[in-house]
Amino acid sequence: MKFIIILLAIIITRISLCAQTLQQIDFDSFDQDSCHAIPIDFTLVEPPTFRGDSEGFDKYVARKLKYPKEARKCHIEGTVVVEYIIDTLGNVKNIKVVKSAHPLLDQEVVNIVSASPKWNPAKNNSILVNAKKIIRIKFSNYPY
Repeated sequence: MKFIIILLAIIITRISLCAQTLQQIDFDSFDQDSCHAIPIDFTLVEPPTFRGDSEGFDKYVARKLKYPKEARKCHIEGTVVVEYIIDTLGNVKNIKVVKSAHPLLDQEVVNIVSASPKWNPAKNNSILVNAKKIIRIKFSNYPY
């Protein structure tokens, strides 16, 4: 019983020390350029938009997408899923292939997303925030 009481006292002390440490951090002077983690707000009031409308990015991708010749020649097909961040300046960052079909197809989608012009950033209560987007591109040699 004594052991349990001592253990609880240690845990409570550590929790209160952690809380004090968090309160002492000055987030206003935090250097965001040196931070590798990007905060993402998943409860967006206004999601990011591409050139003013939600269908704009689909049109952009349809215009730019080219089935890689080597992939078509070898009958390589599949769906590529890519996620990326639209930052508060409207730039596309942190492009990551979530589901790979083939390296040739993956690279085509990554190239298109990375070459994207600036977006209108997401807003939450009129404050610009980072937002995660996901795109799925299906490559098929045969029209379905």
